[in-house]
Amino acid sequence: FWIISLTPMKPVHCLGIFVISLADRKTLNCSLFLSGFLILCPSLWEISSLLCLSSHAAFVNNRFGKVSRVYIINDIFKIFIGTSTSHLMLGIVYRFLLIEVIIKGIKKCQTNNPVFILDEVDKLASDFRGDPASALLEVLDPEQNHTFSDHYIDVPFNLSSCFFIATANQLEPIPPALRDRLEVLELSGYTLEEKLEIAQRHLLPKALKEHGLDDEKCILGTTTLEKIIGSYTREAGVRNLKREIASVCRGVAVGFAEGEYEEREVGIEDLEEILGPVKYVNEMAQRTDVTGVATGLAWTSVGGDILFIEATKMDGKGGLTLTGKLGDVMKESAQAALSLIRSQADDWGIDTAVFKDHDLHVHVPAGSIPKDGPSAGVTMLTALVSLLTGIKVRADVAMTGEITLRGNVLAVGGIKEKILAAKRAGVKTIIMPERCEKDLVEIPEENIEGMKFIFVKRIEEVLEHALVSPIKGGKKRAKKSSSRSR
Repeated sequence: FWIISLTPMKPVHCLGIFVISLADRKTLNCSLFLSGFLILCPSLWEISSLLCLSSHAAFVNNRFGKVSRVYIINDIFKIFIGTSTSHLMLGIVYRFLLIEVIIKGIKKCQTNNPVFILDEVDKLASDFRGDPASALLEVLDPEQNHTFSDHYIDVPFNLSSCFFIATANQLEPIPPALRDRLEVLELSGYTLEEKLEIAQRHLLPKALKEHGLDDEKCILGTTTLEKIIGSYTREAGVRNLKREIASVCRGVAVGFAEGEYEEREVGIEDLEEILGPVKYVNEMAQRTDVTGVATGLAWTSVGGDILFIEATKMDGKGGLTLTGKLGDVMKESAQAALSLIRSQADDWGIDTAVFKDHDLHVHVPAGSIPKDGPSAGVTMLTALVSLLTGIKVRADVAMTGEITLRGNVLAVGGIKEKILAAKRAGVKTIIMPERCEKDLVEIPEENIEGMKFIFVKRIEEVLEHALVSPIKGGKKRAKKSSSRSR
């Protein structure tokens, strides 16, 4: 998708980096930003900075797949730094081989200031065979790489003029010493409109060509592509979308080979025959049609997602059960939510005897998937309050935020990914901490058009907007919260 031309001269003498985007507006924005970053900051080239492009979608590597005059040291990560157990390399050998590949890359580029792309640095594996992060630091650290001794030609070599670009899907697995030296640019996933544009411009023409078809023999309209995106894929990138489009093309190609038709327009009603039953259904209205169920927003390794938090009660002695493969932070959020509810029971019209005579159970579906983080605090509390008061939660509302024992709602991260996930799921109203309002600046206006955002400081404001009716018997009134519609 990117065509980048780098002159072999010194960066400060370069006329510029020419970037042509053939995909979509977001790609163009990212491309121009990266280009301007390199052009306006030539000093970064001279101090050998390490730029890291982090994205949950698998499009960073694809865009760098056709970069000209750039040597990609992809093999070293797949052979020596990956998690494969078939390469028994000692740490010292590890370091020698890494530097050898660096020098070979410089030789292949025929310039002493090339751009190195370090692919998938979050897949590093450290064990008894060696620590790849230590080997990388010797090459990447600006304080070391201008005077290190090479073990390929066995003479000192200066790498301070090289520029390193790393790609990663997650930042957490990157060793702290290496992550501390990264200049991180986080790229969010695609929206529905962007996926549709990419499918029409690139994925569909490529799939048709690979299967011996053309746009006259196999016709996929806009509504059909939207149905595939919304009902058969749910991802931050377009990898599964590419597979589904290829499956449709194969189905049409089989019909041509069997002589069933000479041309075919695939409609929405034909998708179930070709792709099978719908994989993803918008079930928010059905899931939240009972008390004790609230919709939350979560950040995952593949982008944002929505999750349903369910609460129920049964006769017991006041215990709390948590299920759904929850992490320690999420379990603590549930404990904090229950403690806050018990302390505010009189104000919210909850009978305190329920905490002595009943056990409470909080469950987060998709139990095989690990879940953790503090952002589900307000959702857990809302689900429990809905259960104990008998008031349902609004079906068109999703929420995120961390709670304190004093009832404050604290800011959380991943707002952009969560909002995009909410839009994919058809959510129209989002409740979030007031301190997260600044994060909306990063989201293009067209991506949040038609959505309403409610910014809150206190948990009472959350309950006021999340529940379908006011709490009966409540003594306190929530402060007026701010809202914004797009």
